[in-house]
Amino acid sequence: MKRTFVFAAVVLPVLLSLGTAGAPPQQPGPGQEEAGIEPLTRGPVHEAFAEPAVAHPEPSPIVPKQPPDPIEELPPDERPEGENVQWLPGYWQFDEDRGDYVWVSGFWRDVPPDRRWVAGYWAQAQDAWQWVSGYWADVQQTEVNYVPAPPEPIEAGPSVPAPGADYAFAPGCWVWRETRFLWRPGFWVQQRPGWVFSPARYCWTPAGYFFTEGYWDYPLHHRGMLFAPVALDYTVVRPAGWHYRPSYVLPAQPLLAALFARPAFGHYYFGDYFGQTHRQAGYVPWIDYHVVRNVPNPTVAYYHWRHERDLIVDLRQQYKAREEGRAARPPVSVKQQTQIIQNITTNNTVNIGKQTIRVENPKTAVQQLTMVQPLTKVEKSVKILDREVKIEKVSKEVLVREQKHVAEVRKVAAVRRDFDIKHVHVEPKKGAVEPKKVVAHPKLTLPAPVAHLAAVKPKLERPPAPKPPAHSEKHVGEPRKEVKTPRVEIRPKGPAVAPKIEDKKPARRPRN
Repeated sequence: MKRTFVFAAVVLPVLLSLGTAGAPPQQPGPGQEEAGIEPLTRGPVHEAFAEPAVAHPEPSPIVPKQPPDPIEELPPDERPEGENVQWLPGYWQFDEDRGDYVWVSGFWRDVPPDRRWVAGYWAQAQDAWQWVSGYWADVQQTEVNYVPAPPEPIEAGPSVPAPGADYAFAPGCWVWRETRFLWRPGFWVQQRPGWVFSPARYCWTPAGYFFTEGYWDYPLHHRGMLFAPVALDYTVVRPAGWHYRPSYVLPAQPLLAALFARPAFGHYYFGDYFGQTHRQAGYVPWIDYHVVRNVPNPTVAYYHWRHERDLIVDLRQQYKAREEGRAARPPVSVKQQTQIIQNITTNNTVNIGKQTIRVENPKTAVQQLTMVQPLTKVEKSVKILDREVKIEKVSKEVLVREQKHVAEVRKVAAVRRDFDIKHVHVEPKKGAVEPKKVVAHPKLTLPAPVAHLAAVKPKLERPPAPKPPAHSEKHVGEPRKEVKTPRVEIRPKGPAVAPKIEDKKPARRPRN
């Protein structure tokens, strides 16, 4: 029996402006994708787009399967307009549901002012591998100081009320000074339209931890053009002379309505991660994620302030409805997405569990359930909340420049990887006659940026850097003991993605 369902009751009007104007986006039919490349409607979001802020970092989980070699990736010939938009390369990430690696596609990023992306890498950990996350570095910084693991934070939130409704709280953190950690209390940061303050944090590496100061970044819908991750089948796609060019975009509207933080893995994920199983695995809706107790995600605080509380309230209602089976969840594949959109456009219905629901606003339903969209079908001018996003053609000169920038990003990542491996922090064993030397405070020298565009002045005037309070001499911290890194529970399911093959030569293990 069919019953009427008012889709807009879950996706309230304040969210509708996130979608693409005009007719519902057309979908490619099954089999129209390039052979050996499967665009994914759920998976990890590129960490240069957004990373979950954490109060104290932990080593990343261990994956018991070697990642393939990086693939040759070329930027698409269309991008969001802007003088400071860069192409950042993709990388492999392990997908537990598949039991194998997927390629997190590169994307066009509107780079934060005076920042450059230092990419992550895979490090071998005995018979397994760990992901070492990338980060946004100060463009003037050429030396990175490694320190021991910082102690646990000592505050659970602000101790004084906010000076006004337009303030967000930046959590406190430990700061290394000479031979010890000093506590820097949290403080209130006045929010500015078009800017989100990314708080200071520590990053984990095999060689130790390093500190990055807070900086101003753009809201999520200002950060650029994301592309869908893909599963690559090397039995079909031969690496010799082959390259991959991303072609499926993640639209802003369904992204914000199906975005999850997974802090233990250092990534956000998009798509159908609703349900108790995924909650137990550490997937948290981004609107519910807190850096520390009583301190919401700074991005959530921004949207709550800038777009009134209705946006967050409406999103929370939609997450809950999907969790409880009262609203359609995102499709789990492009094939299913095509079928869902066909049902909506031809029959005005959508299936939720075993029920067939009548949709009163097909256009809105299509926008909400289109997790990935071909770049060729993206509107050239899109209204997203408070910003008009225009898509422009990329000249051959710019594409060549961006390829050089990719080479620079990978070069810096290799320098970082080789340094970390050389200075792996190992605690000496008790009773060892000749314990391995522990390098407690190595210093990494990063290559000077060559092809970056971060010095370009942004269109919006960047707010002044907030002034953190002085360090507290009352709280002197001892480094905490290193935690044992957990293993990923799901074992690989087979050679769906194989290591890189060159003319049938044996696969090479990465140098670590």
